[in-house]
Amino acid sequence: MKQHLFAAAVVAATAFSCGHQLTPEEERAIDEKARQEVEKMLAEKEGEAEAEETTDLYKWSYEDEVDEMTSETRHIATIASPDIVNMEFPYEGGSILYMTVRNMAGDADAFIYISKGQLFTEYGAEYINVRFDDEKPSKFSVSDASDNNAQYLFINDAKKFTNKLKTAKKVAIECQFYNNGKHVFKFDTAGFTWAY
Repeated sequence: MKQHLFAAAVVAATAFSCGHQLTPEEERAIDEKARQEVEKMLAEKEGEAEAEETTDLYKWSYEDEVDEMTSETRHIATIASPDIVNMEFPYEGGSILYMTVRNMAGDADAFIYISKGQLFTEYGAEYINVRFDDEKPSKFSVSDASDNNAQYLFINDAKKFTNKLKTAKKVAIECQFYNNGKHVFKFDTAGFTWAY
């Protein structure tokens, strides 16, 4: 596609010469100008596509998975926070927090997941702070993943958490990270549709 656009730009630029015989220097100048214009246009297109894809992360996405053994359907909804946190080595480069709710055969669960880093709770304080809209923050107890993957924390009262999400337009979650302190992540949860 890039080559076709480049060729078209060169032809168009040459057409503007109005029949004048171009010198090699003029041809090279037009060729370089056309190349720059095409690359600029392609970069703008790619930038728009990347921006659209990134923006989609911050909206609810829905997925259904069928369990191959039971044929039951697991319903999944996921959203990411636009608040990117830069942590210390070896997790530098920006970390994104995701929030997911699931339901299969009436069993609900909810968890948060960090793209890079280790979610951490202190002994005797196994909870995260959650604020729905302008309400006061609430403590939700959490548990580690069954495989001890520290990128996940599961919210124990998933039903209560999910019911609050259904009416909340925005949610803030404060969680702690190993050797990286506490951070707050905000989510635009408006439009959450969940019938499970």
